[in-house]
Amino acid sequence: MTVAEVEEVSLGLVCRVPAAEVLTALRAIAASGHGFTMLVDLLGTDTDEDVEITYHLRSLSRDEELYLKTRLPYAGVLESAWEVYPAALMPERETAELFGLRLAGHPNPSAFSRPTASNRSCSGPLRSAASRRCAHGERSPAGGRASGTARRGCPRSADASAGIRRLPAAIDDIATEHLVVNMGPQHPSTHGVLRMLVELDGEEVVNAEASVGYLHRGIEKLAEHRRYNAVGTLMDRGDYVSGIMNELAFALATEKLLEVEIPPKANWIRSLASELNRIASHLVWYGTFGLDAGGMGQFLYGMRDREMILDVLEAISGQRMMFNYVRPGGVLNDLPPGIDGKIRRFLDEFAVHIEEHDQLLGGNEIFQSRVRGLGIIDRELALAFGLTGANLRATGLGYDVRREHEYAAYPELDFDVRWGLRATAGTGMPCGWARCGRPRAWFASSSTGCRRGAHGEGPQSAASARG
Repeated sequence: MTVAEVEEVSLGLVCRVPAAEVLTALRAIAASGHGFTMLVDLLGTDTDEDVEITYHLRSLSRDEELYLKTRLPYAGVLESAWEVYPAALMPERETAELFGLRLAGHPNPSAFSRPTASNRSCSGPLRSAASRRCAHGERSPAGGRASGTARRGCPRSADASAGIRRLPAAIDDIATEHLVVNMGPQHPSTHGVLRMLVELDGEEVVNAEASVGYLHRGIEKLAEHRRYNAVGTLMDRGDYVSGIMNELAFALATEKLLEVEIPPKANWIRSLASELNRIASHLVWYGTFGLDAGGMGQFLYGMRDREMILDVLEAISGQRMMFNYVRPGGVLNDLPPGIDGKIRRFLDEFAVHIEEHDQLLGGNEIFQSRVRGLGIIDRELALAFGLTGANLRATGLGYDVRREHEYAAYPELDFDVRWGLRATAGTGMPCGWARCGRPRAWFASSSTGCRRGAHGEGPQSAASARG
C-alpha cells in the first residue's frame, strides 16, 4: 500500500492515498486493532481539478480521528467501501450522484433522483462548474446569469437495478410472484423524507431497503455565494426540528477556521438555546414514535410541551423554527428581559409531564408488544453503521459528543452520561428521555453563566455577528 502523504492537523491525522489503494487502506485500518470501527462520514469536494473524497474515521477507544483522502478524476469510479464500513452505503450513493461519479461494487448504485433525457450528461450538481441558485436567479460559476438550458440538479442514471428485485417464489405447488412497491418519500407515514422499497409476498413483508437521501437541499451549493454569517438560515433547513444545533455546528467550524474566540456569555447562551431545542426535537421523536405505533394521544401531548419550548425560543430569537440565531462570533442578540420566568414555567410543568410521557408509552402494554424485540441493534452493528446519540448509548456504550468533544459551555456543565445495559429494542427510549429529564439542573448552571458580565466581554462581542 502506498501512502502519498501523512499530515497531523488539529482535528486528527490526515492520510492521502492513491485512488486504486483506498479499499486496501480502509481494510488495513479496520483490521489494525486501533479501534477505527466507526465511519463518521464520507464526503466529496470539487478542487477544480478533480474530486477529493474524504473518509472520516473515529476510534472511540483511543479518542482519535483519522481522515483518509483520495482524489478521483471527473466522471471517475468510486469504489464502494460498504463491505468494510457499512455506514458508507448512503453517503456513497449521494456523493457519486452529486459529483457525477460512477459507483462500483455497491449493492444499489441507483441515483436518488430519476434521470431524464435532459440531464443524462450532467457532471453533478455540487461540481464547481454547475450553476447555482441565488436570490437574483440562477447564476453560473463565473457570476453571470445562467442560460435558459442550465439545470438545477444533475443526477446520473444507474448502471444497475435496485437492490431488491422482483423475483418469483414458490409456496407448495402454487407459483406466486413477489411484489416490489415504494413506500414514500411522499407517503405521510414516512414523514416525507424516507423511502422504503418493500418486497411483499401477499401481505407479508419479506424484504425492505431504506433510502434516506431525500432531504438533501443543496446547502453546500447554496452557501457558495453567501457570506459566513448568512449560512445559518440554510442550516436551519437541514434539520428543521433542531435548527439551533445545526447553526452552532457551522458557527463552531467557521470560528475554528478563523481562529475566533467568543465571549463566555455567548457560549452559555448557545448551550441554553441548544438544550431547549434538543428537548423540542426529542418531543417530535416521541410523539411520532407513538403515532407510528398506533397511539394518537402521545403525539398531541408531545406537541403541547413542544409549543411551550417554541414560545421560549421565539422570545429569544424571534422565530419558532427557522431561528437564524447562532452566528459565527456569537449569537444574534442577548437574552430578552423576563426570559428566566418563561423558562422556569416550562420546567415546572415539564417536570410533571415527563413522568406522564414515560408512562404513556413505557407503561403501555400495547405499545410494548408492538416494538419490544424488534430492530435490535447491538454495539458492533451500531458502530459499523456510525450510530451516535441515544441509539449508540442504548447498546451499553456511554458515548456523548458533548462530553467527548466538548464545545460551547458544556465543559463547565456537570452531567452524567446515561446508557443502556443491554442491546434490546426499547432501550433507546429511556436513553433518549434521560436527556430530557435533567433540564432543571442545566438551566440553573446556564442561567448563572448567562448573567456573567457584559455582553461584549471577551475577544469579540457576542453580538458582533449581526451583520
